[in-house]
Amino acid sequence: MIACAALMAVAAGCEPRQMLLNPRSLDNGLIIVLPGIDGRASHNEEVSDALCDRNGQMAVEHYDWTVPLSPLYNQCAVERNHEVAAKLAKHIARYCRDHPNKPVFLVGHSGGTAIAVWAAEALPKHVKIEGIIMLASSLSPGYDLGPALRRVNRGIVSFYSDRDALLGAGTLIFGTMDRQHTEAAGKVRFDEGSPAYRKLFQIPWVAKMADTGYTGDHFSCCSKRFIAGYVAGLIRSGAWNQNTIAALTEEGATIASAARTATRAIQRGTIQLSPRWQRSGADSPRKQNRKGAPSGRAQEPMIPSRHWAEMERVRWTTQPFATARSRIRVKHTPMS
Repeated sequence: MIACAALMAVAAGCEPRQMLLNPRSLDNGLIIVLPGIDGRASHNEEVSDALCDRNGQMAVEHYDWTVPLSPLYNQCAVERNHEVAAKLAKHIARYCRDHPNKPVFLVGHSGGTAIAVWAAEALPKHVKIEGIIMLASSLSPGYDLGPALRRVNRGIVSFYSDRDALLGAGTLIFGTMDRQHTEAAGKVRFDEGSPAYRKLFQIPWVAKMADTGYTGDHFSCCSKRFIAGYVAGLIRSGAWNQNTIAALTEEGATIASAARTATRAIQRGTIQLSPRWQRSGADSPRKQNRKGAPSGRAQEPMIPSRHWAEMERVRWTTQPFATARSRIRVKHTPMS
């Protein structure tokens, strides 16, 4: 089967397929999104979309490193994957040369986390990136992250979930990206070793994350609400440490709770969201709350200003609910 996949790889070509969002923001920084072994798909495009919406001041590059229609080959082709990671490292080095002192973040899902780590390891000695964010990593728990941690300024953040079945039975049978037949770190977390691991921050799935659409399985960590509430906040923040990570994850849960409250209010009909509403327009619900609800309309709940962008997202993704995953592209006001 792997041999057949290899032939497909040769036929399809091995060059990564790229999609650049917000190219005018390249002078401000770059976020590179690396999908899993399934390649470019709707769930990992949501990662790029959410980061583009919430971190619009930086360019977002969707870097598809995979061979099309060959997930098992993408998981097992270690030599080829290291070559792709080395090409990505050169790509990052060129960007850093052309845009000195601008931040670069790598956001990987599943197998893409391995490409992110290997690219960091392959960077020239004079080049460092700002940070790596790993979603459901398909590396083994014992993989040595030390070399990659020495190539990042802020560190590495790894989101993991013990409810991820694919990183349990799947990697036991087919192996992790580094060819270990064991449960992956995206299910059981990384083993912590050298002093460099002080810059590794591991965040487990908790029930309140379900409010963002991340229910603990392998693919829901790519939910736009989860990326907007948790991952985008990490990128916007300054230095990473245990206190800032805890504060940011709590903020992500708060944003998710506000979105859930707004969604339920829409469903009950207690608020009516108009596409004409703007953040400072005459019909703003915040202004109406200050002045009192107009006659004939129910009093609308106060939405904290920092959650306004999330409120706007809810308006688009809940009308109708059946089209929540449609490819509507709406640019939101970045949260303050």
